[in-house]
Parts: sequence; C-alpha cells; structure tokens
Amino acid sequence: EAEILENLFNVLCMMIQSSAVLPTLREKELLDLLLIPIRKHKYARAAALKAVDYLLGMREPQDAEAFIDKKGLKYLFPALLGEKGTGLKKWAPSDKLDFENHVLCIIQSLLGLDVNSVYFKRVMKKFHDDDYAKCDCILEICARFLKTKERFDAMKEQHAFDVTPGEAEEGITAEEKEYEKKIEMGLHVYDTAMAILHILMKDAPCNWHIQRKVYEQGWQLNVE
Repeated sequence: EAEILENLFNVLCMMIQSSAVLPTLREKELLDLLLIPIRKHKYARAAALKAVDYLLGMREPQDAEAFIDKKGLKYLFPALLGEKGTGLKKWAPSDKLDFENHVLCIIQSLLGLDVNSVYFKRVMKKFHDDDYAKCDCILEICARFLKTKERFDAMKEQHAFDVTPGEAEEGITAEEKEYEKKIEMGLHVYDTAMAILHILMKDAPCNWHIQRKVYEQGWQLNVE
C-alpha cells in the first residue's frame, strides 16, 4: 500500500509540472484535496506536502496565496518543528531528510511572494511568533549540517568530484557528481535552510534575533 501511495503521488507531481495539465488540476481544487491528509495527520501527509512543494515550486503566486488563505501555514510549521502527527523519530534518516526538504522548499516558495503583500507579511509573522521559534528551527537545521558541510568542502578542495576518463566517456560531469554527493550527505536540506535564513536576515527583528542566537551558540554560520 505504501508503495502504491508513493507511486500515485509521484505521478501527481509529474502532472503538476505539466503546463497543459496544471490548470485542470487547479479547477479540480487540487490544493484543497492535498490539505485534507495534511490537516488530519494521515499517513499520506508527507506525500501530500511533497505535492504541495511541487505545486508552489511552479512559482505561480496564486498557488502560494491560496495555500495561505486555506490555512496551510497552521499545519506547515508544526510539520517543520516535528510536532503532533509527524512521527519523524520513527522515520528512516533519508525519509526524514526528504520530508524536511519539502517543507523547507514550501517555506522558501512562500517567502518568494511580493514582500509588500499581505501574504508575505503573514508568513513573516509566523517567524516572529513564539519568541522566534521558527527562526531557531531554521538555524538549528543549518547548524546540524555544519560538520557535514566542512567534509563536503574538504572533498571539493581535494578534487574528489573530478571526472575520470571513463566517467567522461559515459557523459558524467563533475557537477552531477557533486550534486549526487550533496543529496547523499543531506546538504540539499542545508542549502534550502540557508536560502531561507538569508531571506529572514532582510527582516530587522529576525536579523537581530538570528545574529544574537548565532553569537550565543558560537555557530560558524555565514548569515550576512
């Protein structure tokens, strides 16, 4: 059943990326349907969030605005914080990383809205709430990967991703090898979290809190 469910949602994600099919999916109230398992903490929640990530990744403001209007923020941030119904502790490490990255990508898409819009301000308010708990969560994700990032950078300096003659014949590039290693090490999650962090730094209250937190914890994070 789990495999069938995953395959169904993978097909849905492919359909979302089709400019010919997406308008029809919107007409069929796709977002409303995806929010049902997200709200009810059903088994399909992770797959539904993945589909939402693909939908918002199409960079159409109407989808991000609709997600906010339909109270998606209420369920998005608890998912990131690992609160009720996520069951993150029971997941395999790779599944947990994929889940985290999809949630982070949704947040990044929402922060890509017009900074002067009411919708953007509603998202930012979530980062101000609860004594900047969501800012702390993003920071902690970044900090969690600091040593992994150091290892990756050391590998890069040692030319670990240089292409061998045999790989070149197969059409493999250094960029592909580097990207695959990043995924393997979970650094795609780090990259997304850092991208969010740099957006938050443009907000004065978040900036002050993040700078203070980084200093207090002694994290070697480039948040400028």
